[in-house]
Amino acid sequence: MLIFLRTDFQIDDQRVSAGPRCCSPWFSNTWVSTWILSVALFLIFFFFSAAAGAQTPVRPAQNSLALSVEDPGGSIFGKELLGLEIYQVRDGKMEQQWVDADHLKNHPSFSLSGYVSGIVAVGRPGLSVQVNGRPMSEMRPDKNGKVSLGYYGVLEPDRRIASPMAASKQADTAGSDTLAPKSPSGNSAPKVYGLFPPVPADTISEGARITLNVSSGQSSPEKLHIFHSQSVASDVPGSEAVCDFRLTGIRKESIRHASPDAQARFRAISKGISAVETAFHTDLVRTVHVLAYDDFQNAVTFPNHRDVWFYVNTFLQEPVEELEVIAEHEALHILVDRLELTADRDLRKLFADQKGYDGLSAERFQLVSRGRMVSGADRNPEKESVFFEFIKERNFFTGMKGGHPEDSLDEFCVSFLHTLMYPDLLEIHLNHMSDAYNEIGPDTARQEIIQAYSRLLKIFQRVSAEQSVAMNSDFYLPAG
Repeated sequence: MLIFLRTDFQIDDQRVSAGPRCCSPWFSNTWVSTWILSVALFLIFFFFSAAAGAQTPVRPAQNSLALSVEDPGGSIFGKELLGLEIYQVRDGKMEQQWVDADHLKNHPSFSLSGYVSGIVAVGRPGLSVQVNGRPMSEMRPDKNGKVSLGYYGVLEPDRRIASPMAASKQADTAGSDTLAPKSPSGNSAPKVYGLFPPVPADTISEGARITLNVSSGQSSPEKLHIFHSQSVASDVPGSEAVCDFRLTGIRKESIRHASPDAQARFRAISKGISAVETAFHTDLVRTVHVLAYDDFQNAVTFPNHRDVWFYVNTFLQEPVEELEVIAEHEALHILVDRLELTADRDLRKLFADQKGYDGLSAERFQLVSRGRMVSGADRNPEKESVFFEFIKERNFFTGMKGGHPEDSLDEFCVSFLHTLMYPDLLEIHLNHMSDAYNEIGPDTARQEIIQAYSRLLKIFQRVSAEQSVAMNSDFYLPAG
């Protein structure tokens, strides 16, 4: 590092005549005398200047880390931004990497071998970080100073910056004038800002470069660039133009090598989505993503998004027929979201009845008033209606294994709508379910199912009419 010192006094500017380009004998003696006099004057001036400087106290040299943290004219890295926690998916696994301020200051551009799935910035209050134009959100710690990142785990910012803080405190002992940062547990405790995709293990950017614009009211804005080699998504054309497919973290050649029937799998997903869109006369799914992340075997959607995400092992390992049913199920989630079915009060009451919640129970109040299940509430299958088992996909569709309508309002609505798509199976499945519940009596089970189905059907007809969504054919209701 270069340090420039400025003295507290100034030498008077003296005009000096330019010397000749060549020396002639006639002014040689005059030139020598002048030179001797100049040297003598310089020595006298230097002696008095040194004596004056010796009387001025010299401040101890500051530790470079302390300077970077508190110097108002220094880089934003170390002063406002203390470091980044980067979450990347590489070879199907999630990895964390802490990049401290010193590294960022010296390497404002760096590369990763996986794709970035989330970024957390630890810094001072007032820090602003935008990732490809999207602002990071502040994430508040609990009483122990830990920040919960959901699926991505827990971050302890004090521990991440403990070493830099300790080094700064050591620098403080070098002299009373040294500026050192306050303790992270004090008034200037670090803030945590984060940006994550809506779906775990997805990428925050499908481009090869991620640009971070870092700014604060006390420093000049600066930029960081992160290059992630596997982030550029590969597009696969959907069959019959139903939807687009996008592979993240895995190339088309790799997925076709891993599964010789990959094309049939793409077609099965397209077929399932097309079946839902045709049945309900509406376009639902825009893009299907396949994520190269091994820890999940599932497919998911996210509220207010028209995309479906398949984790790679689900895509590769599930039977082709199952993929079609899964695709239908996920497309129906988007339909339920569009219809806002879970906000309907009558539907919430019906779901609470099927769960067996008492009229004055906290579980029922929470569900009907807010649409949420009580956190940590124990499930009581003995009180639950057989209707859940009737509409569950693993029971309704022979050989399938999905569906969990008892878990939430959203799953309840999806499984119900799924049965509406196959009216020819209703009577067959109803007879089968009635026989399976001989312990409460087949007639009782049948009536319980039909009553719940009839109530739910009327609610859906009302809501769908309000939202201009209809079925291809008339609804079918089995006789009681």
